[in-house]
Amino acid sequence: MAGLAEFPRGLVTLEEWDALELGDARRWELVEGSILMTPRPRPLHQVVSKNLTRLLDERRPDSLVVLQEVEVVLREGTYQRVEATVGDWVRTKEPVALDFTLDQLTQP
Repeated sequence: MAGLAEFPRGLVTLEEWDALELGDARRWELVEGSILMTPRPRPLHQVVSKNLTRLLDERRPDSLVVLQEVEVVLREGTYQRVEATVGDWVRTKEPVALDFTLDQLTQP
């Protein structure tokens, strides 16, 4: 695992990012070429994320898949962590109407 002193200085390429051995003790993101340490989510965030994923999964068409906490490359030099997403493996052509209440998201 790379220590803070071992991080590359300046902007980081995707190749440098992929070569880093970052442990799971912290959450790391590459944003616009900069390495950022992000805090772990709070309990309410985790409850909402879990419930949102479940609600989306229950209501999705069979042709779609719901994924939670996925890493995607938005463009070269930028990774983005996505907490929950609905889509086929490439892209959905039409929005999917889903109906649920805020209470359904926030109940543990």
